[in-house]
Amino acid sequence: LRGVMRGLQWGCGWLEVNLRRQSDQTKGSFSTTDASLAVQLAALALEALHFQEAATAVVTELATRFSCERVSLGIHDGKHCKVIALSHSSQFGKQSNLTRAITTAMEEAIDQNSMILYPQPEDRQIKVDRAHQELARVGGGRTICTIPLVHGEDFFGAMTLDSAYDEGFTPEQVASLERVSAFLGPVLAMQQLEDRWIGRKIYDAFITQLNKVFGPGYAGRKLILLLLAGILGFFIFAKDVYRIRADATLEGAIERVTVAPIDGYIAEANVRAGDKVSKDDLLFRIDDRDLRLEYLKWSSQKEQIERKLRDALAQHERSEVNVLRAQLDQAEAQLTLIGEQISRTRVTAPFDGVVVSGDLSDQLGAPVERGQVIFEIAPLNQYRVALQVSENDISSVKPGQEGEIVLASMPDQTIPIQINTITPVSNIAEGRNTMEK
Repeated sequence: LRGVMRGLQWGCGWLEVNLRRQSDQTKGSFSTTDASLAVQLAALALEALHFQEAATAVVTELATRFSCERVSLGIHDGKHCKVIALSHSSQFGKQSNLTRAITTAMEEAIDQNSMILYPQPEDRQIKVDRAHQELARVGGGRTICTIPLVHGEDFFGAMTLDSAYDEGFTPEQVASLERVSAFLGPVLAMQQLEDRWIGRKIYDAFITQLNKVFGPGYAGRKLILLLLAGILGFFIFAKDVYRIRADATLEGAIERVTVAPIDGYIAEANVRAGDKVSKDDLLFRIDDRDLRLEYLKWSSQKEQIERKLRDALAQHERSEVNVLRAQLDQAEAQLTLIGEQISRTRVTAPFDGVVVSGDLSDQLGAPVERGQVIFEIAPLNQYRVALQVSENDISSVKPGQEGEIVLASMPDQTIPIQINTITPVSNIAEGRNTMEK
């Protein structure tokens, strides 16, 4: 408060000159008393912590200085007025007939963009004062003066003064009120703006900037906004390819292994890695000579058992018949087993494909064990690619994404690929953790 008062004291000279200039423009005279009153009213407004207190203090001081029965202050929101302060009263009925009459009188003066004095003097231009007549009837006033308050280019509000004397306001008092109101309007407007709650300030600031952007003028601001909107739209809608590089291995979509069905020796091998094969083509054959000899052995044993069985049946030796029948079943089972083993010595291709591993061309006669992997075959038209993606980039990879692969044998040609699955197991390759997909 001390700083404000000191600033007001230093600025009194400027205030007096400014008010005199405004008085000269209106062809009136501005006295030192008017300047002092304007400063005192501004000080009262600035001393208050809230706008409501400032408005009440100002109208009460004006009522005292000009011997008014009632002084009212209202603010204008662009469409209607609202009475916010009455002299000598901190509370008043906002819906009372008197308050409504005062509001209508203020709107009447603002609509005509000029001060209205009721009853109107004979030497002044005739104005519409129907609302002031109603206010005089409701409030019992004798002389009513309503002065619009201007802040910038807009009407901030209005003040309505009701004189307590029959002679009303003198022309000097009316001129003084006009000059003081011209100075007091911006002060009260700034006080009202500062007293808004933070949400209202943000909303009003947003609306103000919005009007500047979409209203006339402010070409620079519009250009900057368009530039920012263009940059934002570019970052939202612009798309580019984010590339991730990873080592790749080309594999068959299905890999079928062929294994040695029995223990034995390689007798024949017709293919090796890289050869194309068709379904049922012979891949390799295991020597079956021992198996055929074993088959002949059991065949002769079966014939001997059958002869013995016939003799036992002829002699009605039941116990011997049962034993011989069991031996005959055993021989037949052995013959069946050996026959299956002989048929399995020939291993053929399960489908059309290419041999991806295995070479027995230089191992003919080599022994093999049952279950030993001999060849691996992959189909010709179905492949998959195993990528070793770094753990730093794996979060950017999702199933369904598409990419390209370049084979070392064909560096000038790219092959499209699609991510199907991601293996949730990390591998260590070349000193870094990778995920296979």
